[in-house]
Amino acid sequence: MKTEVLQGTEKRLYDLVAPLVMNPKVLRQNENVAFKTTEKHVWIVALDKNECVGFLPVQQKKLFGEVNNYYIRGREKAIFSRLLEQAERQVKEAGYDSIVVIAQKADYEVMTNSKYNVERAFVKYTRFIKKV
Repeated sequence: MKTEVLQGTEKRLYDLVAPLVMNPKVLRQNENVAFKTTEKHVWIVALDKNECVGFLPVQQKKLFGEVNNYYIRGREKAIFSRLLEQAERQVKEAGYDSIVVIAQKADYEVMTNSKYNVERAFVKYTRFIKKV
């Protein structure tokens, strides 16, 4: 598996993730919330044999980088962990000192194993934070 870092409006990003973000199964996994991107997003995309198997969009906020509305094939922990590590590097390189991840309850274990702290718990999601 390899990862690519793509800007939020880059054509290659659309080529890789469009089949997923419009797939009803993927949308259901994301609680039927549409995926969004802007020029303030950087996407970390996981590829296996040139097929997208996961992605984390990282939005640049004023004080931190934020991951929200991501996809991981089969909720594979190894893919999610690797994408989180890459997202942390991107956030640090962008000059931020922390990253916030709005994670689904099903991914709680990966977040805590990756040394993220719970900032606030919701019904279906938990907001995690980590210094990078």
